[in-house]
Amino acid sequence: MRGQLPSLFDNVNQRLLAPARQHLAERGVNGGVVAIVDDLDKIPQRALGDAQKTTNHEQLFLHEGRLLRSLQCDALYTIPIELAYSHAQNELVNTFGSRILSLPVMALRDQHGKPEPAALEALRSIYQRRVSEANAAGVAVFADEALLSDVLASTGGHVRSLCIAMRELLDQVDAMPISADIVERVFHRLARDMRRGLEPGDREVLSAVAADGQACDEPAFFRLLRNGYLLAYQVDESDWYAPHPWLGPVGEL
Repeated sequence: MRGQLPSLFDNVNQRLLAPARQHLAERGVNGGVVAIVDDLDKIPQRALGDAQKTTNHEQLFLHEGRLLRSLQCDALYTIPIELAYSHAQNELVNTFGSRILSLPVMALRDQHGKPEPAALEALRSIYQRRVSEANAAGVAVFADEALLSDVLASTGGHVRSLCIAMRELLDQVDAMPISADIVERVFHRLARDMRRGLEPGDREVLSAVAADGQACDEPAFFRLLRNGYLLAYQVDESDWYAPHPWLGPVGEL
């Protein structure tokens, strides 16, 4: 496959991007094309066994960086967490000419547990837009507003978790509104399923992160972060982390 990549990129440049730019120009659209190459962050890390002890991540994003830059448009590549947090950070910046951008989760509470009302309202707005798109804006989805607030808080500010929670809740009802009993039952199931995926040693990593909010060098940290057991937040340029609320109190894991 690697030997076919240059011709694949050439075909994309010639048969897709060039006509796309011409199409935009003919319609008087100012601007270019942006290619988003997603899911590369899900590539499992493995050693290649060469003398330099190169990983497959380094091979793709650093050694093949010139090829990845050969698309004749602005391109966004998702990269594995392990690489973004590694010694290769500076080399990645030099290779691609841009710093690594991270997408933090909305912190509904700050690192010290203080509520962040603006973040909660932003998440509520996302929920309301999804309800509106489903033509249910006038429907009482929950028995009361407190239940909705509980559901929003349970996500830790993670939008995908909100979508998962709503899908699970809606699967449990034949008619609105969703009751407190249904919410409690679904919360219990989500917590059970998430805890079931923990591996030996994960609880210690989760406890350490819960205590100080900092990243650690344990390989499990990256796996937990990638799989949503840990959530990444950002204040200005400072990163901090916390276990997903569905895990419940870390001391009870």
